[in-house]
Amino acid sequence: AFQIIFGLILLTFYSTSFIILGLSLFLIIFLIFRITGPKGLSTSIKESKYKYNLAHWIEEIANNTKTFKIHSQKNLHLEKTDDITLGYLNSRESHFKILIKQFKLFIGFKVWVAASLLILGGFLVFNQQMNIGQFVASEIIIILIINSVEKIMKVVETIYDVLTALDKIGYVTDLTLDNGEGKVDIDT
Repeated sequence: AFQIIFGLILLTFYSTSFIILGLSLFLIIFLIFRITGPKGLSTSIKESKYKYNLAHWIEEIANNTKTFKIHSQKNLHLEKTDDITLGYLNSRESHFKILIKQFKLFIGFKVWVAASLLILGGFLVFNQQMNIGQFVASEIIIILIINSVEKIMKVVETIYDVLTALDKIGYVTDLTLDNGEGKVDIDT
């Protein structure tokens, strides 16, 4: 993020026309995350809930092995395991669709940035508002900005995982505490 910000600030020293380019870069990055971010987070949380639900169900099967053996003709344990696993796979697939959509948008972003730089730089060089050396230097800075955006894109899934973990921690801390001090409360 610092490379992107300082790179855009440095570009404005070459030409004030790059201010418009920099503002549009921020707007596009903001829109990409604003449009796809909430959906990516919700699919990540849903995927995590299915994962932990499956782990809980397998623990229940392990704790009640005799019960499931007695009623083995019903195959309840297999059917419910299949249902939970199918839900997990569907939510995982929808999460990957969001990640792929973000990846496509970032590729479009890179193409737009490169094309904008060439058009704007070529226009400025042609009108003699910038010399070739400044144009090459601005090209290098733009390449650094694009690489920084790629680095951000690579950690997006990790950011979703961290936010999902915070959601899980929030869920656990919101649970009510048992104040029974080891005694069974028959009234409730």
